[in-house]
Amino acid sequence: KFNTSKYRGKKICFLVRDPRDILVSSWYHLKYREKIFTGELTKFIRDHNSGIYKIAAFMNMWLQHIDLAREYYILTYESLRINPDSKFNELFNFIGLKIDTNIFNLAIKETSFEKMKKIEKKGVSSEPWRNVGDRKTEKSMKTRKGKIGSYKEELCSNDIEFLNNIIISTLSKKLPYAFSQFN
Repeated sequence: KFNTSKYRGKKICFLVRDPRDILVSSWYHLKYREKIFTGELTKFIRDHNSGIYKIAAFMNMWLQHIDLAREYYILTYESLRINPDSKFNELFNFIGLKIDTNIFNLAIKETSFEKMKKIEKKGVSSEPWRNVGDRKTEKSMKTRKGKIGSYKEELCSNDIEFLNNIIISTLSKKLPYAFSQFN
């Protein structure tokens, strides 16, 4: 059950990602890193405990209650990857935070996907969750690809059509993914 009292009257930033990319990333994580899910991707996306139904329900649950927030800002992973400077500035303005430009630029440089991937491969992080699960394969990496639309490389056309249909019919229209034109 969603506890609305924690969020009522607060400023909320809801960070979302294309559910299709979330599913591919989750499958890699659960199959190769955590070794919890043993099935194939086509089975995973349809699984009610881990697949598209769970992702859509989670996103919809948040969006069903988001108007309880004093203010909210929906930020997409895709927009952050394409234009981090602009999107972070929008976020900082939303939360009323003034940032030193030099510190901001350094933070962006030090936390780039490419740099995080190198750190994970080296296994030099003091945080175990940031180190690669199995050094023999990149499939177990936390920072595996980070690519927008990588689901197109991983899923067959039938799986993509299945996901698109669920997203169109189920996902809240407040999200940019809940439209009938998919690229």
